[in-house]
Amino acid sequence: MKLFTYFIAAGLLLCTSVCSAVELDNELHIPADIRAMKDDTAYKASISTLDEADAYYRDFEYDLAIKAYHKALKIDPDSRFVYNKLASIYLIKGKYNKALECINESLARRIEKKADYFTRAEIYIALEEYAKARADIERGLQAAPLQTSSDRLGYEILGRLYRKQGRTNLAIKAYSEAIDIAEKRPISKWRRVIPLDDYFIRAQLYEKTGDADKAIADYKKIISYQHKSFYLQLAYFMLGKMYYNEKCYAEAEAAFAELAKLPQARGFEKLLETTEYKTLEEWQKAVKEHLG
Repeated sequence: MKLFTYFIAAGLLLCTSVCSAVELDNELHIPADIRAMKDDTAYKASISTLDEADAYYRDFEYDLAIKAYHKALKIDPDSRFVYNKLASIYLIKGKYNKALECINESLARRIEKKADYFTRAEIYIALEEYAKARADIERGLQAAPLQTSSDRLGYEILGRLYRKQGRTNLAIKAYSEAIDIAEKRPISKWRRVIPLDDYFIRAQLYEKTGDADKAIADYKKIISYQHKSFYLQLAYFMLGKMYYNEKCYAEAEAAFAELAKLPQARGFEKLLETTEYKTLEEWQKAVKEHLG
């Protein structure tokens, strides 16, 4: 059972790293009206190359993205945000020293440093330099502009730091802050973030503390959004497993029945194989044996 939790945690870490990078992409994207004001040929060539690099980045073609970002720097050495993007990619690829070098370049060149501090904090966590990570998270949260939707990322990183340190209650508090920002501070009038990942991680943390009721409430919150995502499947599965362990077999049967209706995402059966029962059908069979 522990292996299942580790498997999910590893997947979530990678997913969160990628999602964090995408959030940075949204935050740092150069507005179209500013681009239109620029007539410099080198600038236009740099923007074209950046668009190409961003496309590789979104498609997880990281080696191609690195080449394209470096090409943009050759055209315009002062291209904004490129060093942050490169740092994010090197972080994902596990090249932490390269990531640190790039993010320090970004911090040296930019006035607005909030996103850079958060990125560097993630790098320090990977390097297990937790005091430095905590200091950068605090710098990011205090940097202008204050109290924005992007601060959600800072609290997510803080939660990850506390999880690394085994400080579960503080991690719960940090993810609660991230959820509160997502729920109450939309990115814009037309756009809000649904923090499915934060709810899922907080639910697992509640499980770790033995607070089954709060964990169940978070899994139900994910389900209430009805997003056809991997998190919806995980929520139904974890809900069924928790009900099974709590001997609430009718509720477990209902959760597993809902899970069975969903088209299973690639790799979901592989995750089930790391649990006590190897398939969803076996879980359902175990529940029915208790129901008679």
